[in-house]
Amino acid sequence: MEHAQNITTLNIARASVKKLQNLGKHYCNDLTESDLLTFAINLVNYPETITGLELLEEELSNTYLLSLNTHLDAVLTNEISPGRIVELAGIPGTGKTQICFQLCVTAQLPTKIGGCAGQVIYLNTNKNFSVSQIRKITNNLLKHITTIANDDLSLPTEEEILKNIFVFNVNNVAEMFAALLIFEEFLNNKKVKLVIIDNITSPLNNIENQMERKTVIHRFIDDLQSLSRKFHFAVIITNNYTTKILTDKSVYVSALGDSFFDRVNTRICLSRHPNNLFEAELIKSTKKTPLKMAFALI
Repeated sequence: MEHAQNITTLNIARASVKKLQNLGKHYCNDLTESDLLTFAINLVNYPETITGLELLEEELSNTYLLSLNTHLDAVLTNEISPGRIVELAGIPGTGKTQICFQLCVTAQLPTKIGGCAGQVIYLNTNKNFSVSQIRKITNNLLKHITTIANDDLSLPTEEEILKNIFVFNVNNVAEMFAALLIFEEFLNNKKVKLVIIDNITSPLNNIENQMERKTVIHRFIDDLQSLSRKFHFAVIITNNYTTKILTDKSVYVSALGDSFFDRVNTRICLSRHPNNLFEAELIKSTKKTPLKMAFALI
C-alpha cells in the first residue's frame, strides 16, 4: 500500500469504510492484503511511462511460444509471449487441457525451435493435471525433434521437463489469490516463462452473485498481469463455454461475460470434429487477423 491516501477516497461502500475505520484503518497504507481481498479494494497505482519505441523494442525482443504442431501453430504464432494473456475457450473435450500439457513441454525447449527455455507454473483448478499425459507428449515431441534437428541441439530429458513444471492445486478463490501472493517470492529464483490457469471458472463455482464473480476475476487478472509484466512470463487461461439464451435460440459463449473478453490479449475458441480432428479459431488478437485451422493432437 504505497500511497498515504485516506480510505474515504476509495470507491467502496460507506459501510465498508466504517468497518475499516472501526478497525483502526484510516489510510491505504494501513490496509493488509486480507483487507484488500475482503472489501474488494483495488488501489490505484501511478501509471508507468514508456515510449512507443520502447514498447516496439520490447515486443521485438520477446520470444513467442509454439506447440510444434504445424497447423495449431498457424493460430498460435506471435500470440504466447511475455506480458500477454491468451484464453483457450471451449466445451469439455475440445483439447484445452491437452494443448496446455503440450505447451508445458515446448516452453522448456530451446528458443531456436519455438520454445522459451524456461519453467512452467500450472494452476490446477479442475484436477485434470496428468503426469502420464505429460510424459507421453514429452516422449513423442523429443522423438520428433531428434529426427529433424541438428545433432548439437541440447534438449531437456523427460525427468528435467517434469521437474520444471510447478503444479499448484487450487480449490477455491481464496487459494487462487493465495497462489498469487506467494508467486513474487517464488518467481525471484526461478526461470518461469509460462503460467497456465486450467480452468479459470472452477474456483468461482461457489460464487453465485454475478457482480461479485466479476469483481473477483478482474482483481485476479489485474494482479496476474502485473506479475507477468514484472517477471516476463506469458499467461494461458482455459475457459468454459456457457449457454446464452437469445430470443429464438440458445448459443454457446465463453464464460465470464463480455468484460472478460476485454481483459485478454488473445481469445482462441476450440471445437472438436469427427475423426479426432480439432479446430482452433482465433477470435481476438492484437497481432493478426482472425483465422481458423483444423489440427490433430499429439
